[in-house]
Order: sequence, then C-alpha cells, then structure tokens
Amino acid sequence: MLLRKASREKMKKLLILVFIAGFFYLFLKISNITQKQSQKSPPAFQSSYIILRQGSSLPLFGAIQSQRRLIGVSEILYNPEIELEARDYIPVKVPTISAPEQETNSLNLYSWTEICNKNIDSLIYHPLFPHLPEYKKSTVKLDLNIGKNTGVYLFGKLKPGMAGVYRFHALSTKIAFQVWLSSDENPSNSKLILHENLVRSKDLELFNSPYHISIVLKTGTSPGKFSLKWLTPGKKEYTLIPSNNLESYPPDSPMVREENLQKMMILDKKIPLRDMYDSDQNKRRALMFKLPFIPEEDIEGLFPKCNYDPSYLIKKKITKQYAGQWETHFTSVYPPDETDMVIYHPGMKDPHIIYGNPLLKRDVADFIVEKVVNAIKEKHKDKYQLKEILSVEQNEDDVKGDRYLVELELLNDQDEKTYRFAEYLYHPKGSNQLCYPENFKWNKTAEVNLIITSAGQSRWLIHFINTVNQIYKETNDENIAITIVDFDNKDTGVMKALKESPLKKYTYIRRKGKFHKTLALNDAAASITNPDAIVMQVDLHLVIPADFIDNVRKHTIQGRMACSPLLNRLQCGATPQHPTGYWEDEGYGIFGIYKSDWNYVGGMNAKGFQDKWGGEDWELLDSVLSHGFECERLKIKNFHHVFHSKKNMWNNLLFT
Repeated sequence: MLLRKASREKMKKLLILVFIAGFFYLFLKISNITQKQSQKSPPAFQSSYIILRQGSSLPLFGAIQSQRRLIGVSEILYNPEIELEARDYIPVKVPTISAPEQETNSLNLYSWTEICNKNIDSLIYHPLFPHLPEYKKSTVKLDLNIGKNTGVYLFGKLKPGMAGVYRFHALSTKIAFQVWLSSDENPSNSKLILHENLVRSKDLELFNSPYHISIVLKTGTSPGKFSLKWLTPGKKEYTLIPSNNLESYPPDSPMVREENLQKMMILDKKIPLRDMYDSDQNKRRALMFKLPFIPEEDIEGLFPKCNYDPSYLIKKKITKQYAGQWETHFTSVYPPDETDMVIYHPGMKDPHIIYGNPLLKRDVADFIVEKVVNAIKEKHKDKYQLKEILSVEQNEDDVKGDRYLVELELLNDQDEKTYRFAEYLYHPKGSNQLCYPENFKWNKTAEVNLIITSAGQSRWLIHFINTVNQIYKETNDENIAITIVDFDNKDTGVMKALKESPLKKYTYIRRKGKFHKTLALNDAAASITNPDAIVMQVDLHLVIPADFIDNVRKHTIQGRMACSPLLNRLQCGATPQHPTGYWEDEGYGIFGIYKSDWNYVGGMNAKGFQDKWGGEDWELLDSVLSHGFECERLKIKNFHHVFHSKKNMWNNLLFT
C-alpha cells in the first residue's frame, strides 16, 4: 500500500512539472507572436520590395524622393523615424531571366488559349497578340495538333535551299488559318498566299535566300489539325517542309521585340483603338482632351455661385450591407454617344441590345447651352463663338434641381484658336437661371494614380503598362501615375517594362504570401503621398481609351464626389474592334476618389474580405455614400474588359 501511495505521489509531481513546462512554452510562443504583430507587418505579406521612378515617393520611408531613374534593388531605403515600417520594404536583388533553349532549325511558336471563335480575327484583334503569348516555344515540324479555343502564331525564316518555282499546300481540319510569305526577310513585304478558301498557292519563284514566313492558326470549340507542305522544283509530290529549311529567331533577336512584331503584315488591318469612331461627332468628343481650356479669368463670374446639396445624398450610415448600389443613378448625355451594345446568346437568332447612357433631351441641352453662350457673349462681346457642342451631361434631381457638366468648343476670334469650356453648372428647380455649384469644381490637372493588383498575371501587367504608356504618348499628360502590387515570385518582364516606360511616376510593390486584394489596394493607396491625387482602382484585363484620364478627373470632385465608370464586358471571342458584350451595371471595381477622401472613408475593408472574394467593391461604395459623397456613373465608350479564363487565378494563390 505504501509503495502504491508513493508511486501515485511521484506521478502527480511529474504531471505538475509537465503542466508547468507546457504553460511556460505557450507563454513564450504568445510573447513571440505579439512581438511580431507589434512590428505592423501585414498578415498576408511575408516579404517584398518596391521600385520607384524619378518623381514618385514612398510615404513609408517619409519624404524620400527618388533621384535616380530606378531606385537600386540592392539598396535599402531607411528612415530611423519609422524603422518598423521600413523593415517590411527591404528591397531584394532581382534574378536575371535566362533565355530558354531553342532549336535553330525551327519556327517560333507563340500560343494563346481560352480565346473563343474559330475566327482568325478573334486572335489578331486580341490585345495580347502578337507580343504577349501564353506560351513561347519552337517547332521543327509544320504538322500540328492544336487544342480547342487556341490561337497559334508561327513565324521565322523559310530557306528554300535552291532557286526555282515552288508551290505550297495547306491541309487543315477544324481550324482557320492564314499563311503569309514575304518577298525577302522583311516581314513588311509579306503577302497572303494561303487561307481556308485557298489551300493551294500559285507558282512562286524563290531564290536560294531566306524569306520571312508567318502562319496564324485558330481553333474553335473542337481541337484542330494543320500541316503545311510544299512542292519543290523538279518534284511531283507535296512533302512536309524539312526542319533544315526553317530558321527561328533567337529570344534576343530584335525581330521578337514588341515593336517589330507589331509591324508584321498580319496586323495590317488591326485598327488602333484611337482610330475607331462611329462618327465625326464622337471623334470630337473623344479627342476634346487635346483642346486647351478657356482661361479661368474668362469664365470667372459668368454665373453666380449657389448652394449645392442634392436630395439624393445619404445623410446617415448605410446599415444594410451592399445597399449602396441601389442609391446611385446614371448620367444622361447629349449628343448621343452611341454606347449601345449588342450581345449574342446561344440559341437566339438575333442579338440582344444592351442600352448605353440615357439620352438627354435635345431641347434641354439646347436650353443649357444657350444660357452658357449668352453669358459668355455678355461678358466678352464677340470674342468667343460657339463652334461645337462637345457634350452635355445631366445628373437629374427631381426634388431640388439638376446638375450639368457642359463642354463646348469655342472659337476665339482674336487669336483664331479653339478652346474648351468644361464646367459644372446647376439649375435649381423652379428657376430660369444657372449658377456655379459651390465647392463643386473639378481639378483639370489633378494627378490620376491608377492602382492595380495582380497575382501570377505578368502578361496582363505588361499589357496594362503598355496601355498607360500609349495614353501618356497620346495625351502628353505628365500627371498620370501607376501603382502596382504584384503577388508573384518570378521576374517575368514587368520590371523591364517599367524601366522602359516613358511614365515619370510609378510605384511597383512586389509581395509574397497569399493573394489578398483588399489589403493590397490599401497598400497601394498608402504609397500615394499626395492628398490631392485621385486614387483610381482599375482592372488588369482592360482596353482603356485615351480620354479615360480626362473622364476620371472631371467626374471626381474632392470632398464631394467619387466616380465609378462603367466598362463593357466583352464576350468570349469579342474584341475591341468588334465589341459584343454588356455593360457592367452592378460592378464598382473601377472606382476613383481623391486620396484625402480615401483616407476619410477608411479605404477598403481588408479585415472583412481577407478570406472571401466578391462584394468588396460594394462595401467600399457603402462607406463612400455613408460619408455624404456622390458617386458618378457613366458608361465610357471604348472602355472594355477583355474576356479571359479564370483558371488558376486569384483565389488561394500562394506566392513564395
């Protein structure tokens, strides 16, 4: 009995020691976690670096300004006053990209997947064609099996080996194709020699010298097969072209650079978006950003100032989640902006019409314009003449009165130049007069910072950078900036694209960890130090017209109004040149607000949307409206979202 009692006492003491040791270990773990949390490291982020261009700044390092075109990736930016934040942004060295091995006796093979329609145009007009393929390979054999909804671009040099007369024969099953052959090595001299309705070429006299060749292939809902044969001098049967008669371009060749790929004759009919207008009237509207503004002193005092407090403003917090989307309304326009869209549904003979912006009645527009022109004449006599009504937008309020954005092209008889009048006016209900709404004037030179998040989408990031580059070149607008938060573990050309960009201001934040959109957007906004800059959320897969920045500026008013332009979601296989799709009426992912106002409303709800997807844009809208802001809704012509597969995108992506 005594032995059993002693044994129980030893066991009890042992259990107590184990309990104390476990408690002490748990205490140490909790202390360690608390210490890490006190360093304010974002929970979804593990490490990152930031690259800045000259003229941009990073608030997390205080008022540090870049004095170089590229802040070195091996440098550490440091500010002792905010040491803890700086630790989260230590730059790391960028790995170089080694060129993939490539067979010389071959053709370059670029491919794109998830592009609908067995139609060559659906590939040629795709924004990522021909310079941003999904896969870059080479093929030694012109006998190919291609999966469904896939586009392929083959190009390189054809080396006949002997002079003489040649013929070519294309064999295809369930595939659209075009074969182009140049008269020499220059792609610009190419001519179409084969297509679906012409499978055998005429006699072609070739010399013993290289010729540029390019082939475009496109499948639809079924896989396809394609082969190209030739009939060489003195032979009676067509044979596959041997690999020793082919030569591909190496990865470092100038021929595979974007600017040279874009010169290939296959793209000759790819009309640039900037040249696509339905009418001269729409062309003038789209290009009015190029007109100089009428001097401020010439419009000052044209109308008295008046109180502006629309009846539809939300005066209290929206308590029902996502209810804000029902508290906005669309802006009416004049002249008609031809924003109606069509969409094709399977099984329907005729397309369905998706209506664009509501039309403002002409007599209402004429009344407002007449008031403006008369006010200008009264102040300036015959100095200005009305040349063109560019746009009149109405924001209707049946209770208190309507707000207008009036944009006119005026001819100055003194210097014989044209100027742009673009001002907000208010027509109080029951009054016959117009007035300038108080504290409702748009900043014509405000910085617009396009912020974007990405995860494993480097091709689309490069496309986005190229798009903004083109806008910069067309507008000469020095107040365009971009901020990118990229969850990716590979250097796939994004930084190279930024280094070669003409943009004066950009910020690139690269992250590791699980993709977290709302936290990334807050991080992007936090990197913008200018409170008078517009923070404009955009999407990756966009085609953006040159007048987009101008539209953002004039529909975003500091302290008063955010803007959420509507884009057209293209159907699978539709292109900007041949758009079919629908307007994204319910989405608010394209959202602009001044940085000072972003801070005031609290930005994105990162905590509530850390582990779920969708609804974060409605949540932000609820917050913005609850703080007494308006949200302008206008459908922007030629502003497209390109269809893309959601395979392996966003959700649960972890980058290390």
